[in-house]
Amino acid sequence: MEVDLQEKGINVLKGKSIWRNSLFVNLWISSIISGLAFNFYTIALPLMVYRLTQSTLAMSTLRAIEIFPNIVLGVVIGVLIDRYNRKIFMLSAIGTQIVVVSFIIVLLSLNDSIGVWGLYILGFIFFTSSLSYSSAFHATVPLVVEKDQLVKANSIRTFSNTLVSIIAPAIAGTVLFTFSYKESLFVTLIGYIFLFLLILLSPLPLKSKDTVRQNNFKKELIEGWRFLLSSQAMWYLTIMILFVNIASTATGGVFIFFSVDVLGVNEQYLGLIIASSAVGGIVASFFANKIKTKFGIKNVMRFVILSAMFGQLTIFISTNFIYLMIAQFLLGFSVVTINILYHSLRQALTPNELQGRVSGTANMIVMLATPFAYLTAGIVGEFVEVRVIFLASAVIMLLIFIWMLFINKALSEVNY
Repeated sequence: MEVDLQEKGINVLKGKSIWRNSLFVNLWISSIISGLAFNFYTIALPLMVYRLTQSTLAMSTLRAIEIFPNIVLGVVIGVLIDRYNRKIFMLSAIGTQIVVVSFIIVLLSLNDSIGVWGLYILGFIFFTSSLSYSSAFHATVPLVVEKDQLVKANSIRTFSNTLVSIIAPAIAGTVLFTFSYKESLFVTLIGYIFLFLLILLSPLPLKSKDTVRQNNFKKELIEGWRFLLSSQAMWYLTIMILFVNIASTATGGVFIFFSVDVLGVNEQYLGLIIASSAVGGIVASFFANKIKTKFGIKNVMRFVILSAMFGQLTIFISTNFIYLMIAQFLLGFSVVTINILYHSLRQALTPNELQGRVSGTANMIVMLATPFAYLTAGIVGEFVEVRVIFLASAVIMLLIFIWMLFINKALSEVNY
C-alpha cells in the first residue's frame, strides 16, 4: 500500500523491501557508477603528482586540496541544496567533473604532461563538484526511504561502493602500469558521462514539499549550526569524527609516498593494497546494521576506534605490502562503520528541509583540520622518518577512545 510519507512529500512502499523502491534503486546504481569513475581518478591524480615531484609535501598538498572545499564551501553548498532543485544540482556537479577530466586528457594529449599547479587547480574544481554531488545525494536519500531503513540503505550503498572499490583500484593500477594516465582518465570520463545520463533520466524527487526558500541567506546558514548544536550526542560524535579524520588524513597524506618510496611498492600492488581497505569496508557495510542493533551505536563506535588504532600501528611496523593490506583492511572497516552509523543517525534526526544545511555544516566541522593535518604530515615527512606519523595517529586514536568513555552519558541518546 502506498502512503504519503510525513515530511517527505513523495510516495514509497511502506513496510516493503527496499529493493522494491525504484527511486532508491536509481540512486544505488548511480552511486556504483560514481564510485567506479572516482576510484580511477583518485588513483591516477596522486601518482601524477608523485611522478612530477617525488615529494611528500606535494602529495599531502593534493590531499589537502581534496578536503578544502568541505571547509570553505560545504555550508554554502548545503544551503543551495535546500533551496533549489536537487536533481539539477547533481547534474551540474557531474557536468563540471566531466569538463575537468576532459581538460586533463586534452593537456596530456597535447604535451604528454601537466604542471603540478595545474593539477592542484583542476583538483580543487573536481573535488568541489564531487562534494556538491555527494551532499545532494545524501540529502535525497531521506526523501526516498523510510526512517527505519536508513541504516540499511546506507549499508547497501556502502557495500556496493566498497565492492566496486575492490575491483576499481586493482584495474586502475593495472591500466596505469600497462598503459598511461590518459587511458585511466578515459575510464573516468566514460563513467561520469553514464552517471550524468542516468541521473538525467531518473524520476528523482527534487526536494521535499515542506522546503521553504528563505530570503535571508545568513539565517539559513545559521539554522544548520543551531540544529546540530541542539543534540549533545550529535555534537560530540561530530567532534569525535573530526579528530578521527585528523589522525586518518595525516597518515593518508603520506601513505602512498610511504608505500612507493619507502617500501618500494609498484602501482599494481598499490591497487591491491587500496582494495584491501575496500574489503574492510564491505565487511563493515554487511554487518553495520546487525551490530548496531545488537550492541548500540556508541559501543560499536568505541570498538572501531580501537580497530583504527591497531591499523595505524600495523602501518608503523610494516616491512612489505602484506602488512599494508592488513592495516588498510582494519582502517577500511573502522572508517566505513563510523560513516554508516553517523550518516544514518544524522539523516534520521534531521528534518528534510534542513538536510543540506546540517550535512554541509557537519561535513565542514569534521573536515575542519584535515587539510592542515595533510600539510603538517607532508612537512614532517620531509624531516623525519615517515613511520613516526603513523605512530602519532595511533596515539590520537587511543586518546579518542579514552575521551569517549568520559562522555558515556551524553552518548546514551544516540540509539534510535
